[in-house]
Amino acid sequence: MQATDSAVYVIKENRRSKFEAPTGKGLSRLDADTGKPRWNYALDSSAVVNNVVSSGDTVYLCLSGAVVHALDAATGQRRWKFNQDSSPSNVFNGVTAIATRESVYVGGISKKGPASALYALDAATGQRRWSYPSTADSVINGALPVGDIVLVGKSDDGNTVLALDAATGKRHWSTPGSVGDLTVAEDMVYLTDFDRSRALDAATGKERWRFPAGDPNLDPQVTDRTVYLAGALKSKETRHVYALGRSDGRKRWTYRATAEIETLWLPSHP
Repeated sequence: MQATDSAVYVIKENRRSKFEAPTGKGLSRLDADTGKPRWNYALDSSAVVNNVVSSGDTVYLCLSGAVVHALDAATGQRRWKFNQDSSPSNVFNGVTAIATRESVYVGGISKKGPASALYALDAATGQRRWSYPSTADSVINGALPVGDIVLVGKSDDGNTVLALDAATGKRHWSTPGSVGDLTVAEDMVYLTDFDRSRALDAATGKERWRFPAGDPNLDPQVTDRTVYLAGALKSKETRHVYALGRSDGRKRWTYRATAEIETLWLPSHP
C-alpha cells in the first residue's frame, strides 16, 4: 500500500464476487478523503509487485523482473510499459524503482547471466535512456537521484557508491560506502561507517571533511547548519551523539549516553 496527499494505492486480488476464485490482481486508487475507489488496473495473477511510486500526474507500477507500467494517476489508463525481460529479483533491496519528473530508475538481473543493471527510462515515454551494468560478481543494490547525478550502490567484495550523470549514465566519481548509509542535503553527501563519517561534494565526490566516528545503522540527520550523527570512539557500542558544523565538520558538542543508542532522528516541521 502506498499513499499521497490525495490518493491511496492498494494491490489486491480481483474477484467477480466473494464466492468466486480470483481472476488476477489489481492496483486500485482510493480517494484519500473518502476511501471511495477511483479506478482499478488489472494485472495477471502471477505478477509480483515490488513497489508503486508516484511522480506528478503519473503512477509507476513496478513488477519483479524490471517491468514498469506507467499509469495516468487520474484515470488509471496505461501510458506506457517497459519490460527488460530480466530475471525476477529484488535488486534494490525492496526499492525497485525511483521516479523523478524526467526519469524512472529501475533495476534488473539479466536472464543471460548473474550481472545486474540499472536502467534509466524517459518518464514521459518509457524509452530507455541509458543503462549501467554491473559485473558478474557484483550487484546494483540501490539508487538515489540527486540533481544532475544519480548515486548508485554496487556490492561485490565491498560496497561502493557511484555517481552517474542523470542524463547520460556517464560515471563521474566513486567512493567506498553504501547508498543505504548516506544522507544527501543540498550539494553535500554524508556517508557513515563504524570508524568514520565523511562529507563529500555531490558534484565532484571531493571530500570536504571527515570525523573519526560513525554508525552506518544510524543515518546522519542534517539541518541548515548542523550534522548530527551517532558513533563510538573507543567503545564497541554507539553511545555518543555528535553535533558537527555542516560545512566544515567541526565538533560543536557531544552527548554521551549511558547505554547504546538505537535511533537518531530529528522531528519534522510543518
